[in-house]
Amino acid sequence: MPILVVTIVCTIFVKDKSKPISNAMNKGINDKYNPYLSIKENAELCNSSIAGIRSFIQKKGIDRRYDEKFKMWKRINRFYESHQDYSAYRIAKELGLSQTTIKKYLGTEKPSQINPYKTSKFDRTKLTNNILSVNNNQQVILNNILSLHIDTNHFDCDLTFSKGVFYKKGIVKPPTLKFDLHPQTEDTLGLDKIDEVVKDGALSSIIIDLPFVVKQDWVSVKPLIIERFNGFDSVEELKAANNTMMVLAYRKLKRNGVLVMKTQDTSIQGKQFWTSQFVLNLADEIGFQHIDTFILVNNQLLFTKHSLQHIARKNHSYFFVFRKTTKTLSKREQESTFPVHSSGFYGFNEQDINQEENVPQKGRKRSEIKFDKDNLNESSKQILQAEAQRTEAYKKNWASAIISWDSFDLLKEHTYDTKDIECWSFSKGKGHRNGIKLVLGNMSNDYGVEILGIKFPNSEVPFQLADFKNDEASINIQKEIINSKTYLTNGYIMKHKFCNERDYVENRRDIEFDLGSDTWCYEWMKWIIWEKVKQNKGFRDILLSIPKNAMIIEKAQHKNDVQWGAWNEELMKERKIVINAVKAVTGKGKTSQVIIDAHFLINNKGIWKGINKMGQILTMAKLALYEGINLPIEVEILNKANICWFGDILRFIKDKDGSVRAEAVKA
Repeated sequence: MPILVVTIVCTIFVKDKSKPISNAMNKGINDKYNPYLSIKENAELCNSSIAGIRSFIQKKGIDRRYDEKFKMWKRINRFYESHQDYSAYRIAKELGLSQTTIKKYLGTEKPSQINPYKTSKFDRTKLTNNILSVNNNQQVILNNILSLHIDTNHFDCDLTFSKGVFYKKGIVKPPTLKFDLHPQTEDTLGLDKIDEVVKDGALSSIIIDLPFVVKQDWVSVKPLIIERFNGFDSVEELKAANNTMMVLAYRKLKRNGVLVMKTQDTSIQGKQFWTSQFVLNLADEIGFQHIDTFILVNNQLLFTKHSLQHIARKNHSYFFVFRKTTKTLSKREQESTFPVHSSGFYGFNEQDINQEENVPQKGRKRSEIKFDKDNLNESSKQILQAEAQRTEAYKKNWASAIISWDSFDLLKEHTYDTKDIECWSFSKGKGHRNGIKLVLGNMSNDYGVEILGIKFPNSEVPFQLADFKNDEASINIQKEIINSKTYLTNGYIMKHKFCNERDYVENRRDIEFDLGSDTWCYEWMKWIIWEKVKQNKGFRDILLSIPKNAMIIEKAQHKNDVQWGAWNEELMKERKIVINAVKAVTGKGKTSQVIIDAHFLINNKGIWKGINKMGQILTMAKLALYEGINLPIEVEILNKANICWFGDILRFIKDKDGSVRAEAVKA
C-alpha cells in the first residue's frame, strides 16, 4: 500500500530584539528618558526593554560617556557652591570620590563634548531634550525635577511618605529618609523623631505631599475624592499644616537645598480656595526662592455625587520647586543692588549721619539668639560671665582709644589688645553682633559694585581681575570670568581656577599681587571698597553701626594666614567651648545661624595679631564716613601699576573734593 508522505514546513518568526524600535515607541522613550538613570532604570521608566533603550540611545546618537562626565561635574560644583570653605580632600570624603576626580572637575566650565557626531541629553538647547512643565505622569515629573535641580536619582527625604505611592512603580527611587505623621511602613519614622535623626542644615533635598481637600461642611454628602484621599477639617488646619511642614523643611535643608512641594487648589461649597497661591506666598515669607513649577494633569476625573456644576473641576496639581536662600531681599533691596548715581558722592557730615534713618537699627536688627543660656554647661556659663565682666571693665579703656589715620599701616603686623581697643571681627560675611549682620567680606554677594559699566555682585572678582596681564590670552581670561555666572558670583571658584593654578601663571602679573609687596594692590582694594561704600547705602549703614574708634578685624582662617586678617588664639579657644555648648543645647549644626552667631557671644578676650589688611581698609572707610570725607587714595601709585582692564589700561583721576574716578584708556 503506497504511503503518502506530507512534509509540512513551519516558518517561525522570531522577534529581532536588535531591530530599531518604532517611531511611536521612540517618541514615548524620548519623552521619559532620564540621563541620570541607568539603562535598566530607563527601561522600567519608559516601559521598554533594555534592548529597546540601547536601540534608542544608538539611533539618537546619545553620548552616554559625556553625560556621565557632565553629571560628575555638576554634582561636584553644586556641592561646592554650598561648601566653599571645604578643601578638595574634604569634598572628596563627603562625596565618596577621589581627590583626583574633585580637582579634575572643581571650578571648571562644563566638560566639552569630544564626539561631534553625538548628542547629550543634558543639552537643553536641543528641542528634543527639553523638559516640559506639563505631564500626565508624576513619576516623569519627579525624575525631571531630580535631573534639573537636584543632580541625583533620589530625594534625601520624604516628610509625607505614607505608603510610598511616588515610588511603588520603581520609576522614582525611594528617598534615603522616610517620615510621616502616621507611619504606614516599617522603615518610615514618625515626624516626632526627625530632630533625633536629622541635624538642621543637613539635607540637600526634601519632598512634601500634603492632602489638599477640606472636609469642612461635607457631612451628609461626601465627594468621591474625599473618600479616596485624607483631608483637613478646615482651611485653618490646611494652612497650619503647610506652614509647619515648610518651616521644618527650611530648617533641615542645607543652604541652596531644594524643597519639592506637591499641592492642588480646592473648593469648599462652591467657593474657591487657591492653595497654590497660599503655598507660594508662604514659601516667600519663610525664605524660599521659587525656581520652577510642574503641572500634573489627571485625565481620569473623580466626579462628585453632585449633578449640578458651578465651577471648573480641577484635574491638575502642582509640583512647586523651591530653593533655600540665606537671605530674602525686599523689592527695595533688589532694585537698589546696583543703584545709578548721577550726582556723585560728597561725603557725610554729623547731621547727615544722625539723619541716616537711624542707621544702627534700620533694616539690619534681628532677634537675639534664642536659647536659654542657663542650660549651658558650667564652663560655658563661666566664660560668658567673665565676658560680661570684661566688657564692662574695658569700656573705660575703649573710651580713651582713638582711631586716627596714623593708626594704619598695611605693610606691618599689628597687635590689637581687646582690653585697650574695641575689636569688631567678622568672617565670611555671616556673623551677627549686637543684632547687626556684619556682611563685610569681599566674597559676599550682598553688596555689589559697578565699575565702568560692569556690575559685579561682590568686590573680590574685580580685585582679582587686576592680577592679569594685557596680552590676548589674559584678556580672554578676564572676559571668560565676567561672562560666566559661576565665576562672577563665586570668588572662591574663580580664584581656585585662575589665580591659584599653575596653568595660568604666565597670564598673571608679578608675584607682588600674591605677597602684597607692592602697595598698588592695597590702593586698588581701597578704591574698590570705597566705590562699594558710595554705591550701597546698606553697606554704609553697617560701617556706621560700628563705633568710630573700634577696629574692624577680618578673622583669619588659621593662625598662619594673617596677611589680610588676624588671629586671636585665646579668643578662638573660648569661642570653641561656648559653640560646642550651644550645639549641645540647641541640637543645631555648625551651618545653623544660631551656631554661627554664637561665635560672637565672645568678643573681648586676648590679643589679635596680624597685618589685617582687609580690616584696616574697612576701618579706614568707616573713619572717612564719620569724618565726612572721601577715603584717601594714592592716585600716583595706582596709575604706575598700569592695571589691565579688558585690553585697556585704567587711569585714575582725583577730583577737587578728593574723590577718585577711573577711566579706561587704550593700552
